[in-house]
Amino acid sequence: MLSLLLFISIQLLSESFPVSSSGHVALALRIFFSEKSVFSSSLSAVLHAPELILWSTVPTMCVVALFFMKEWWFLLRHFSGTWRMVGKLIGYMLCSNTITALFYFFMHTYNLPIPLWVGFGVTGAMLFSLRMCVSNTHESLTAKRAVLLGIVQGVALLPGVSRFASVFVASRWMGIDARRSFNISWMLQWPLAAGISLLSVYQYMKHPTHWVLLDLTTFMIIGGVSIAAFVGLYGMYWLSQRGMLWIMSLYMILPLIASFFCWR
Repeated sequence: MLSLLLFISIQLLSESFPVSSSGHVALALRIFFSEKSVFSSSLSAVLHAPELILWSTVPTMCVVALFFMKEWWFLLRHFSGTWRMVGKLIGYMLCSNTITALFYFFMHTYNLPIPLWVGFGVTGAMLFSLRMCVSNTHESLTAKRAVLLGIVQGVALLPGVSRFASVFVASRWMGIDARRSFNISWMLQWPLAAGISLLSVYQYMKHPTHWVLLDLTTFMIIGGVSIAAFVGLYGMYWLSQRGMLWIMSLYMILPLIASFFCWR
């Protein structure tokens, strides 16, 4: 029970950072439990169960929804004047996420054997490239850029590659300013999380499990980690608006080294 909550907490907290949440869960599993351990194999399988996916995706959706509440409320209050823009953004979002879904099915079909440390290295390199990115550009999201971001999101499905970092960095190099790039990163992520949650609900209803107890301890841990994830998301927003998100590339050295030695 505590092991499951630990890995759910790692997934939930690291979602707010451009570091690859799934990569950190895989690394933690490798560090805490031997690869040859039967418990490690069974725990890894359980972590992919619909029930556990819901425990990490639903709180993340709530954190993101609360973080962007001001922007969403503005669009709703002025919907008569913003509906064209909203419709265009929804179209771009559907375009990007459809391409990402195609990448998802392709990668799950062929299961590319890419080491985790390679993905962490790619994430670190992308973040560090922000140091060379021009800051005073104000391009907007277009259909062509939405397609490219869908491809970027698809590539970010590889182990250790951060979706948040990939989309943000790609948007910045496309000339979109930091605030819009940050918003776009999560605008594309939220529907993906919603789709995964709905699929997990369907699968859970077909084969219900009870890995996590619905008790006070569970809700206190998930609630506390969700608050930390919200604070972390605000911190990443603060860094991104000051052109300092590249600093997270220095952190990526740690998981890169750890995963390199764990997978030798």
